[in-house]
Amino acid sequence: MSEAAGRPRHPVAVLVAGDLETATGGFLYTKQMIMALSRTSHLDALICLPDRFPHGDAEALRLAEYAITDLPAGTCLIVDGLAFTALAAIIAARGDLQPVALIHHPLCDETGLSDGARRAWFEAERAALGIARHVIVSSETTRRRLADFGVEPDRVSVVRPGVCPPPRGGRRYPLPGRCEPLTLLTVANLIPRKGQDLLVTALKRLDRRRWRLSLVGPARDAAYARRLRGLVQRLKLGERITITGEVPSGRLTALFAAADLFVLPSHHEGFGIALLEALAHGVPVLTTSAGAITEAVPAGTGVFVAPGHLPALTNALIKLVGSDRNRLAGLRQRALAAAPHCRRWGEAQAEFAGVVARLSAGR
Repeated sequence: MSEAAGRPRHPVAVLVAGDLETATGGFLYTKQMIMALSRTSHLDALICLPDRFPHGDAEALRLAEYAITDLPAGTCLIVDGLAFTALAAIIAARGDLQPVALIHHPLCDETGLSDGARRAWFEAERAALGIARHVIVSSETTRRRLADFGVEPDRVSVVRPGVCPPPRGGRRYPLPGRCEPLTLLTVANLIPRKGQDLLVTALKRLDRRRWRLSLVGPARDAAYARRLRGLVQRLKLGERITITGEVPSGRLTALFAAADLFVLPSHHEGFGIALLEALAHGVPVLTTSAGAITEAVPAGTGVFVAPGHLPALTNALIKLVGSDRNRLAGLRQRALAAAPHCRRWGEAQAEFAGVVARLSAGR
């Protein structure tokens, strides 16, 4: 029986497109919420489709149709936003389901789309979200953005991400005047939206200063990753920039522990979990004001520049890496002070499970 109303709880199913172990903030968020639903007995089915979305090929759509057709009437079906638009017609054909969209950011806000593709995705997403009983988003910024798609505020719940507390000890505390190279770190998928190419270009202006950079993350866009590696070589920065690919969690923890500055020049973020992870490790950040980033970074722990603005990014790097180490030290102290107060996954999971419990109870 439901917790308050004495009515039977509707079944809950979660549909994801791709491997839950995929190293992206979106998959990490979804995995954490699935864990929460499993622990609270609010998960009756988990549907995992091939990683062929947001478009979805014939095989993936066929598999989705089989799985969705088998769901009991009244099922609260939570669908990751990567697949929701492509599957909207299949879901709508089952008029007895309660569709819930899990949106990190609209697909039409992805970097690199042509104007025509952006308009097409917008219209497709607007129509798809019209069938959703409810939408769960990871930031207030995305909640506000969905108003452009005709999603009423009472159909949206915001559940911000969290982080796991890093292991104690091992953090290096650099001095502003030390002579060794400053260690810069970026953790993000190699895709145009993350702006690593902009960062590499900006760092060429600092080639007489002492720094090194690790670009960590899987090559989700193979063509972009090739261009990025070519850019590093063309600018003769191969000895100072390491493109590591995806790394094990232990090595990632070590990279955070050694970092002096975390840099993420994204063009858009639905939240920016990597920024929160950096702050949880006490690492100050240099990032942009794009999307929901300012929700992830507390005031005083980072520097913001306009997204896509190469001169602003370059000037900020020149100051922090070169001429204004005292400012960097101050940012570091504030990041260390903020670290213990970073939101944890447990809090996010409890909120998410509460939203789903309400929806599955028909409230």
